[in-house]
Amino acid sequence: MSFLSATGGDDEIIVNGSQTLVSGDTIDIGYTEDVGYFDVSGSVTAEIEAYGGQGGRGRWSGNNDPGAPGGYVKGTFDLKEGRYYFFVGEGNKSVNSYAGSGGGSTDVRTNYPGGTNFSINDFMDNTSLNSRIITAGGGGGCHGGNYGFWGNSNSPGAGGPNKTNTNSRGSNDSGYVDTGADSNQPGQDGGGSQDDDYTGDGEFGRGGIQPNYPNLGYNDDGNRAGWGWPNGGSGTTYANGGGGGGWYGGATNWPNAGGGSNFIQSNGPATLITTNNNDGEIQFGNGLLRITVQ
Repeated sequence: MSFLSATGGDDEIIVNGSQTLVSGDTIDIGYTEDVGYFDVSGSVTAEIEAYGGQGGRGRWSGNNDPGAPGGYVKGTFDLKEGRYYFFVGEGNKSVNSYAGSGGGSTDVRTNYPGGTNFSINDFMDNTSLNSRIITAGGGGGCHGGNYGFWGNSNSPGAGGPNKTNTNSRGSNDSGYVDTGADSNQPGQDGGGSQDDDYTGDGEFGRGGIQPNYPNLGYNDDGNRAGWGWPNGGSGTTYANGGGGGGWYGGATNWPNAGGGSNFIQSNGPATLITTNNNDGEIQFGNGLLRITVQ
């Protein structure tokens, strides 16, 4: 539920050019597959909560098994006057006969070269990625069935702050399980899968990319499930789960992928006052961004 005011004046946040927030107001912003923005007038203290998207279901051979949940981060910031950009991650994305896509991360940043238009190249701009003040990692996509799914002993990694949350469980990629990201590095692919062309390490800001498909689209379904918007890795023909997006992304791996990492920082006009929560294995379904003006 959103609680919105329409009063004018200084020390306010205006979301997407139309919704005005003043002290005491809260807004919940869901996944829309589009870049969003808010403008700060004056100086505003706001609590920001970010939830990453859940990894996609494993749907090979008729399965319909859940992917790993996204992470959760909450912090309070002094936001100086200017424009901020946000991306709310897609969750639970899958296509029949393939493993699930990685969940998209949810973030707020102070720099984005694309303005109000989304492109993956602008999203992955290094200056923009480094300007993220809060990021909640997406969960890893799952293979499903006997190969494992969320809640099973052989499970994809979730979004979270460290590899306790983000690493896939059980026997993945011939026993190599270091597939999740943390705040310092992306998830790593073990390289022992059925076909290495369909697996890949995570990246800074993005789930792993399969070498055979460097230019995937979000709606591809020929040999893969397509990216989880905006940065979750794709599930594939060989039922390799897509890595979750995050500050660093999880590895796209067989059979179950790693999760992306949470992160929080002060950058430019945003000063971090306190970090209230930085948790893993929280969000099911699509991601969410909640802003509360203090």
